[in-house]
Amino acid sequence: MGKKSEFHIYLKDLRLRAALSQEAVAHALGYESSQFISNWERGLSHPPLKAVPTLAQIYQVSIREMYEKLESAILKDLKSSLRKRFEKI
Repeated sequence: MGKKSEFHIYLKDLRLRAALSQEAVAHALGYESSQFISNWERGLSHPPLKAVPTLAQIYQVSIREMYEKLESAILKDLKSSLRKRFEKI
């Protein structure tokens, strides 16, 4: 994903504020493994858009806030990736 956005920090902070384990969040989202949550919190991947409403509910933030932060992170990652590709040309 290139240079990491701050979204992964945001997700981890929300989970810790909610006093939830990665396993508990994974279970609430219907995942059998907490690896997805770990990957999101380490900035290795982003949650799918379909998970945003449930994550927002779990963490007691607005869907709009979470969506906007995710959108910003995805755009930042895309710009970084494109820059790296153009530098190679």
